[in-house]
Amino acid sequence: TSVMLVGDDSPADYDDDDLTSSLTAGLSTWWLRGSSAPPGLSQQGERTLLRTDIHDVLNFLATLDSGVDIVEICGGEARTSTLAVRRRIKTGPNFDLVCGVDLNDDEHQVATTHFFRHHRPLVAIMAPTCKPFGRWATFNYKMNFPTWKQSYDEAAPHGRFCGRLAQLQLELGGFFINEQPEPSWLYAEPPWPQVLAHPDVHKVVFDQCQLGLRDRRNGILQKTTGPVGNAPEILSQFVGLRCPGRHQHLSLIHISEP
Repeated sequence: TSVMLVGDDSPADYDDDDLTSSLTAGLSTWWLRGSSAPPGLSQQGERTLLRTDIHDVLNFLATLDSGVDIVEICGGEARTSTLAVRRRIKTGPNFDLVCGVDLNDDEHQVATTHFFRHHRPLVAIMAPTCKPFGRWATFNYKMNFPTWKQSYDEAAPHGRFCGRLAQLQLELGGFFINEQPEPSWLYAEPPWPQVLAHPDVHKVVFDQCQLGLRDRRNGILQKTTGPVGNAPEILSQFVGLRCPGRHQHLSLIHISEP
């Protein structure tokens, strides 16, 4: 995923090798961890800038020269998501801008949409909260509906908003990747059925044990995942990573054990 960049300039303005090495070097630990990123934000580098909200991010970006950005939106606890932007200006250092954002809130959705329309990201990497949508959703829906409904009410609005961002990327000629477990009920939420029906949008199913996923006791976790998107250079990295069944997986229930 590090080879895919986002920004408001033409990619032809930059050297691909230079971008891959300098723009992605030293990414903070929440980058590309999707919805499993830990809650809370912390200072993780001398050029990591924690901003109060999406409006603060937009105001700060307006003070920088134009450049190339990496953008990630990942779900978090309750309604708080993390929005991370790395900007590499043409002459100067990289900046990591990180803020919490409530993508269930209309005002935050408008501001985030403004960012996408104004800065025209080439690729959006999204990982909305999967708790009410993943493999355990059917069990929780039947056995503990009130708890499932609460998590659904918190997760569904920003999951649907990520679908609208995917539509926007398709409209603007950009790219997106959306990470979810396989299967996921999220893709029954509008506008995701329309997104998945687009001829350029594809899904790759893989098992994270093939990438070395372990629990804290070094037990092997399968965690079948199905990224969806229209960025073939990213999706192709996960082709052929289904588990061949040569080892034993821990049940996901072990994750919650002390």
